Amino acid sequence: MRELVLMQYESVFPRILEKMYGGSTLQAAIGDDFREIDSGAFLRWIKKDPQRQVLYKEAKEIRTEAWAGKIIEHAIAENTTEDVQRSTLIVNTYKWLMASDNRKAYGESKQIDFGGTISITSALAAAKTRVIENEVIDVIEMDNG
Repeated sequence: MRELVLMQYESVFPRILEKMYGGSTLQAAIGDDFREIDSGAFLRWIKKDPQRQVLYKEAKEIRTEAWAGKIIEHAIAENTTEDVQRSTLIVNTYKWLMASDNRKAYGESKQIDFGGTISITSALAAAKTRVIENEVIDVIEMDNG
């Protein structure tokens, strides 16, 4: 029975990736298939193989481009007040998912500004002083020991 399930996973995997490229979630892509596939077991199967993991990650990243198009559709649609609130929720959800799936392109970037200067010569002089002090201590300990 296990062999049959693994063969199903192998045969359905390319189709699920194609659906994800077009914007489907993993759950929706599995649900569209006529076979009854357990999404948790299928995801564990993906994670057991590094090549499948790479393909799955790539599908998630490509999917973010389809979602970017959906965001634009919601942003430019003519809406009533209730529709605007719902569209805002949808857009924010897509943005969060996109940042999660494709951090490089859509994730938040944080920049830290560092003010001040660092003197290498002062740092080297301080280090040299510590080394000399430790050598003196070592020599004194050796004489007393």
